[in-house]
Amino acid sequence: WLEAIRARHPISLHGVAFGLCPLASLPATDEKVLLDVDVDYFIDRLARAPDRSLLDQLTEFRHQLLRAKVRPELVTVASSLNMGYTPPEYLFLPEAVARVAQAPAAPLDGAYWSLFARRSAADRAWRIGDDPGAWAQVKGILAENPADAPANYLAALLHDRAGDIAAAERFAMEAARANPDYSR
Repeated sequence: WLEAIRARHPISLHGVAFGLCPLASLPATDEKVLLDVDVDYFIDRLARAPDRSLLDQLTEFRHQLLRAKVRPELVTVASSLNMGYTPPEYLFLPEAVARVAQAPAAPLDGAYWSLFARRSAADRAWRIGDDPGAWAQVKGILAENPADAPANYLAALLHDRAGDIAAAERFAMEAARANPDYSR
């Protein structure tokens, strides 16, 4: 398995050989692997296909991992926070990616995934300019949990786009109060 990857992308660090490949090229294996995923992969794909949601992408990611029979021994998820590349509206994404990568066979259901699907729908609506659709999702999330940092941050972005700077600041402050990573 590793030899197939090394043949295409030979890499060695401190004498330890490892492989690097895009998800679609991940070969099947029965071995346990270290899996490192960068959330920017998902964000970059959103830019190329704005009509797709994050949940669509995580479902595809899950299917690719299942196809390759990946059994991670260790999962790392990279994101560029604190003024990095990863936009703050995606601070909720690393946890979701880690959950899928650690247990690809686990179903994407339950309260966590229901909330993720709503955040994903709100994000998709916001990206394609469907502010009423984004607001419907954000209001539903905030009605259940007024301290939801991602929903508050998206509300700030929506208010900012509408020109209501005072409301945008209030929601941004609420997001930062719930999760200090949103204060950057």
